[in-house]
Amino acid sequence: MISTECEAIRFYMQPAESTDSKLAKEVLVDIADKERVHAGEFLKLLYHLDPEEENFYKEWKK
Repeated sequence: MISTECEAIRFYMQPAESTDSKLAKEVLVDIADKERVHAGEFLKLLYHLDPEEENFYKEWKK
């Protein structure tokens, strides 16, 4: 699920970064930001269901 949200972020950010339309950029970035929230929500759920996962993440982040 988290990887799907990350792919969605890239899906929206690619055209946002290549458009000259201010409106299109604003809309696409807004949608990508919502996908970032979703990814965070899935991480929170994962850590709740399996607290060991958070330790793996912290180790990787170092």
